Amino acid sequence: MLMKNLLNYPAVRRIFASLFTLAFSFEVLSQTVSIDYLLLASPNIISNYEVDKNFNSVRLNMPFSDDSIFNPGVIKNLQGKTILKIDLVYTIFKESEGFSQPTLNRNRLERLRKLKPELFSNSAITWQVYAQNGCRDKESCKDFFHGIVIYYLKTPDKESLKAERDYFESTVERRILSYDTSYRRKTKITERYYQPILKSKQERGIKYEHKSMWNRKEIVKKDTFYIPTVKPVYGYVASKAALRPPMKLYGFDTVVLSVFNRNIKWNDMEVVMDVTGSMSPYTTQVVAWIALNQNIKKVHSFTFFNDGDAKADNSKIIGSTGGIYVTKSNNSEEIVGSMRTSMSKGSGGDSPENNLEAILLAIKNNPDCKEIILIADNMSNMRDISLISQIKKPVRVILCGSNYGVNAEYMKLARATGGSLHTMEEDLYDLFQLNEGETITVGKQKFAVKGGDFVLER
Repeated sequence: MLMKNLLNYPAVRRIFASLFTLAFSFEVLSQTVSIDYLLLASPNIISNYEVDKNFNSVRLNMPFSDDSIFNPGVIKNLQGKTILKIDLVYTIFKESEGFSQPTLNRNRLERLRKLKPELFSNSAITWQVYAQNGCRDKESCKDFFHGIVIYYLKTPDKESLKAERDYFESTVERRILSYDTSYRRKTKITERYYQPILKSKQERGIKYEHKSMWNRKEIVKKDTFYIPTVKPVYGYVASKAALRPPMKLYGFDTVVLSVFNRNIKWNDMEVVMDVTGSMSPYTTQVVAWIALNQNIKKVHSFTFFNDGDAKADNSKIIGSTGGIYVTKSNNSEEIVGSMRTSMSKGSGGDSPENNLEAILLAIKNNPDCKEIILIADNMSNMRDISLISQIKKPVRVILCGSNYGVNAEYMKLARATGGSLHTMEEDLYDLFQLNEGETITVGKQKFAVKGGDFVLER
């Protein structure tokens, strides 16, 4: 009771959130990308490295032929950011034959790992090594950049969030999907006459319009009519623009539609979807899929999550972050309404998302469901992966934005739950059959199972 009362105070909640985050980092921040793996990469030979201005970046400046960092404080600018790619940059020129560039590269990467260990826990991040050959002596090489450049997505602001939602609105159209016909029963007198008393006259079909002194029997005939009332049933469908999303970062990516179309036997599903920033091109693909009546009938409910309804990052507690919206309707208009609500309430904030919290709520709402379909942002890790042992249903992960690499955390989720992993090109159903030490190739990446995790290998 005391603990429950203490959690009513925001300051106490923030302290507990920090403790949970600290415990989480020690428990599950496995090195899916090892330094040994990175050192085996073939360098890109260039004259002079230039920072890619198309992305936001942080530069860790290092001296020529040295692993120290001039500006380690800039690493704090990466807090909560979604990391896209990391470049290690050096010059080929060396002063002595005994100098070892691989050793220097290792030391520089070790420095980075001490500063920001979580950079090595997301295999979706693209790593590149650049060797500059444009300088011929020590003095001229000092003018070249040496060190590490980390590229990241900008944290969504009000303007970018509005643009994201405007894009979503531009790709869905409200239409009449069908007509609902109801019938109202109405009884009407169609004939009124008087029947003769004599049976012989009755048999001859004699009828009288007026009652006479012989007290003839009044006959009333009634007919029942069913009057139809036709009402249009409205819903949302994806427009042509939805099928050509502006995916500047990942390229043309219709992974949601592709995976659903390949796996038509999925049934009795709980669809759980990340609707945080940059996911709107995929939400419109879901709209396109549910517009077909035979598809929507396969889903028990849709669960949309935004990682906390714009809650401060230090207030997000594993398992109770919130920002989860559930609809059990089989009407696309109501489903899109639930999407809109979830998208408008929050953008995700920091990079990790509350995927497993949303999955557990979906299972609670439908304990008898056969499978969970998780539509996830490949670039974001799961803040609550420590809850993985609580999930007792197979999770089928549709990875959005995995063109350049697969996030190994979602492979772990699929393997641990007996589920599967799905990209634009592949359906991986056998992950749970992999034993410790065995390897699997996904796209251009090779992973080995080590300690229950998937670790990149050459």
